[in-house]
Amino acid sequence: TMVRLPLPEDNDARRDLIIHEMFHRVQEKLKLNSPGATNNHLDTKDARILIKLEWEALRSALKNEKSTFKNDIKNALIFRELRRKKFPEAVKSENALEIHEGLPSYTGAKLGIADPKRRIEYVYKLIDKTEVLPSFVRSFAYYSGPLYGLILDRSNTNWRKNLKAEDDLGALTSAAFKIQLPKKLEKDYENILSKYNWQKI
Repeated sequence: TMVRLPLPEDNDARRDLIIHEMFHRVQEKLKLNSPGATNNHLDTKDARILIKLEWEALRSALKNEKSTFKNDIKNALIFRELRRKKFPEAVKSENALEIHEGLPSYTGAKLGIADPKRRIEYVYKLIDKTEVLPSFVRSFAYYSGPLYGLILDRSNTNWRKNLKAEDDLGALTSAAFKIQLPKKLEKDYENILSKYNWQKI
């Protein structure tokens, strides 16, 4: 395993990085290797707004054990599906990068930070860092992966066991929590925007 220096000074970030890179070492053996995906659509205004809304809804879901947990997941999947309807050619490339980089990022947070509460706080901080990122084309999966992974961990499914390189983390989440999206996504989109920091985004 090769890790680029200098290592982060923060203990959690350092363990996250090292485990992330260790996962890459075994990724091909696990048949979860899907490199080479480009996601240039994420430099467009619409895609960028929708992915940030998706992250906000997922982050909100992680904050809530019961009260609005499932509803936040549903809303995140609405934002995700709307983006993919606008950019259908990008579905495969998004999925590929979420598996290729999102899974190592999830694994780094999951195994690198033992305390569940601190782990979630660490992922919140990761999302906060996206405020200053000029582009999500190559980086978005580093944030989507931990969010979806930690949410899937709360399901009654052994989701990691049968994971494949072509899987869709959003579809796995929808199935795990038995979420059915509304037929009129645009209408629901208008109704839920204000819950997820839309004005600031």
